[in-house]
Amino acid sequence: AINALGVDLLHQTGRAKENVSLSPYSIETALAMTYAGADGKTREEMARVLHLPTDDVQVANAFGVLQMQIDELFSSSAKTSAPMTLNVANRLFGQKGYDFRPTFLDLLKTQYHAPFEAMDFRNNASRATSTINDWVAKQTKQRIKDLIPAGALNDLTRLGRVNAVYLKVTWAEPFKEADSKPLPF
Repeated sequence: AINALGVDLLHQTGRAKENVSLSPYSIETALAMTYAGADGKTREEMARVLHLPTDDVQVANAFGVLQMQIDELFSSSAKTSAPMTLNVANRLFGQKGYDFRPTFLDLLKTQYHAPFEAMDFRNNASRATSTINDWVAKQTKQRIKDLIPAGALNDLTRLGRVNAVYLKVTWAEPFKEADSKPLPF
């Protein structure tokens, strides 16, 4: 499913003679979590686009096992001469007091490692924005500092599903320092 979505996205976003970088794993994981809470026609369409089977337990277990395998791969790389670091962080930020389904929240916490954090979007959306951005910055070692722009969240916001990825690996062919210059991320 992840590979199929990646190919679909590459066909939609890729342009001739341009570099494209995307993480189908991250995208599929984020959307699979959304799928877990969907119903009816939306759920059917998401399953089709994401290439997912309709068995919730099978989908959740597969993502849980895949995350464990990735964690094992990267933890074993720490013992090599060229260690790799991958941090895939997921979190739900939801309106405090809103009636979210406990089974949905439990599934995302246990299988996708996406705990729920209550926010007060109704009364302080700017504080919620700051909290989410601080969390993303911490998860990405300060590489992504303002994922949520000011004003994007408001008193109508009920749930934010946030996925942040930090990857650090050694390049197979490092850039020549003379051919590069520092720029903002």
